[in-house]
Amino acid sequence: MKDNPHVARLNARARKYNNSADERAAVTAVDEAVFDKVRQVEAWTVENANTFLAASQGSLSEAAQLSDEMSALRNDLDYTDRVAPREAGARYAVLQSRVAEVNAKLDRIDRESEWLEEKAADPYANYLGMLEKFPVLRPDL
Repeated sequence: MKDNPHVARLNARARKYNNSADERAAVTAVDEAVFDKVRQVEAWTVENANTFLAASQGSLSEAAQLSDEMSALRNDLDYTDRVAPREAGARYAVLQSRVAEVNAKLDRIDRESEWLEEKAADPYANYLGMLEKFPVLRPDL
């Protein structure tokens, strides 16, 4: 089985070399190979985050719209006689149902955002974690 890239980096540093130039070259080669992959995973994470954020905008806009509609209903009840109690109740029931749906979407957005933030915060650990889950992806170093 291929070495974990972190272990390969440690092994490159622990090996005995004929001189410091050979050591520097070997360590640099392993580090570059590993961090080329880390940068690829980091780019993939950023791309996924951007796609996710773009897709989430609709839910965020919907939440803002619902807040405005709830405020309008509250305003109608507090300051005008324009709305009948049954109509207000019906409007509230519809809004309450929509709020529950949007809250579920926002909860999912929150969980996904936290997951993506964790991945983006430490791309090296993210890469190593991915390789632990999928050892077949480990590079030959």
